[in-house]
Amino acid sequence: MCFTTHIRSLLEVGRVGVPGVLVVMFRVMKGTIARVTDRGFGFIKPDEGGDDVFFHARSLEGIMFDELREGDAVTYEVEDGPKGPAAIKVMRADDAAGEPEAPAAE
Repeated sequence: MCFTTHIRSLLEVGRVGVPGVLVVMFRVMKGTIARVTDRGFGFIKPDEGGDDVFFHARSLEGIMFDELREGDAVTYEVEDGPKGPAAIKVMRADDAAGEPEAPAAE
């Protein structure tokens, strides 16, 4: 079941939200860059399997589009785009974990 279908099913049975208020929760996903185009978009292959997810250069955080390479590990969230699921808040997986701590001085 896709994420959007799951949220809709929860809303239908009344387990999420308040009348008149839509509550949407995003889950951070992991994947790898499957393809990068020269037109400012690309696709991510989810670690969980399934169809590749579209992303646009505007959806990147902490990295420039030109710095991405196929095979780079990334984290992202998914939203419904005009043509289907789209990745947002895309960042390198090592950047998402935070900066490593510096070794203690001796």
